[in-house]
Amino acid sequence: MGKQALSDLMLFDAIIGNVDRHLGNLGMLIDNDTNELIKPAPIFDNGRAFINFIKGGKSDQVVDHFKLGCKYPFFKSYFNYRFDKLVKMHVASKYLVILDRLESFAFIAHPQYTPSISFLATLS
Repeated sequence: MGKQALSDLMLFDAIIGNVDRHLGNLGMLIDNDTNELIKPAPIFDNGRAFINFIKGGKSDQVVDHFKLGCKYPFFKSYFNYRFDKLVKMHVASKYLVILDRLESFAFIAHPQYTPSISFLATLS
């Protein structure tokens, strides 16, 4: 349970470019009465993922976030692993089909909460 959940989390962080997954924001749910481990906690604290660094819908900021030679090392996780290496380390065959579908993924505007068209285009 724990090893697969951690591996899934590392893969997710690599996909979203989260540079701040550290030991303080990994969690487990524990039964208060028995102190038994129930399951890994839901994923939380993704505020330092690439989407939060985009200002004004500039697509070059997304590219720069993952550029291996960029001035600021956003292409690495908190544990100093490059995101491309994390994907190779943690991807399971069951995810390959899902990840292939991400290649053609595009965000669409929500009817009530509408970011700018350029912002949506940048995310896509």
